Amino acid sequence: MKLKFDDHDGSRLLCPTCDFAATHVDVVRVAARAEDREFNEIFVDGVTGRVATHEDSSAPVGPRMGTGRRHRIAVTGHCESGHGFAIVFTQHKGETFVEVVATNDVP
Repeated sequence: MKLKFDDHDGSRLLCPTCDFAATHVDVVRVAARAEDREFNEIFVDGVTGRVATHEDSSAPVGPRMGTGRRHRIAVTGHCESGHGFAIVFTQHKGETFVEVVATNDVP
């Protein structure tokens, strides 16, 4: 999957599955860790303001980079057609990789 934006001015995020422009980005998940250490899973809900650390569910993982050697930050969202997605930033060996994955995180 790839990040997609509208053709009008390129700033409106489209659903990476169906290209629908009605998208919502509500939750950030962070898999925080120093190099090759245990993950501390952090959850931030942009709607309710709830923040939780040491969560049981992990941040989404991209297929190319996997968990990486350091932290991972996933901005999760969905479109109004019902597709969930995550934009995943993975820190690995001094580089940051960006991947987009499908998720089941749809309200």
